[in-house]
Amino acid sequence: GYNLSNTFLTNFTSETFRDFLFNQEGETLISSVFLRLSRNTLNHPFIPTRGTRTRLRIRKAGDLLGGDLTFTEYTAKNDTYLPLFWSTVLLIRGDIRYGRAPGGQEFPLQQRYFLGGLQTIRGFAFRSIGPVAESVSPLRAGDPASLTQEREFVIGGNKMFLTNIEWQFPIIDPAGIRGVIFFDAGNAFDDGDLIDLRELRMSWGFGFRWFSPVGPLRFEWGFPIHKRPGERSTVFEFGVGTIF
Repeated sequence: GYNLSNTFLTNFTSETFRDFLFNQEGETLISSVFLRLSRNTLNHPFIPTRGTRTRLRIRKAGDLLGGDLTFTEYTAKNDTYLPLFWSTVLLIRGDIRYGRAPGGQEFPLQQRYFLGGLQTIRGFAFRSIGPVAESVSPLRAGDPASLTQEREFVIGGNKMFLTNIEWQFPIIDPAGIRGVIFFDAGNAFDDGDLIDLRELRMSWGFGFRWFSPVGPLRFEWGFPIHKRPGERSTVFEFGVGTIF
């Protein structure tokens, strides 16, 4: 397949973050091709109870394809549904990704991996998990001479590991309402760092899903394990559309 995208980054007050952009501030055109292999044995496209879905993808951007960025990205995903007792189902999901840029360059900001939120690690704010850097910004915008404040911000990584384990059970089966108890774990890692399972952020939670005529509706409450300062104890999320 072929993909063409255009992004525009601007209006960053933090000098540290502007330095991190690696001259990517402004308009960026990404031209890429990809090869995807998939195998699907799920018994239902929307509410599977058994089977597996495996997807492998290699994506190449830049060089002869043109565009402003050059990089290669590798992705491997797998979902396994195991039927259990009393019409319940165990879902085990894995997602591993790795991206690199040539010549020792940093992986582009627009493509870096951030975790946290309904589609990755529930119980954490959206895109709040990953490598961090310190930001130094003036207290008064537009006045570099004013006192500065320091804070950490997530810069994303060039590799990530994610796993989701769910126990799904019927609540009102004829109406398509099912409950879920879940455990999520994962993190993103920066250039030069290996995937370290000791650094995984983890959460657990519960919720229910209504497979309505307009599509799946998700109502889920997540609780971070080993909560850090500044993180919330509980995160409720509502979603419409695909489960993962």
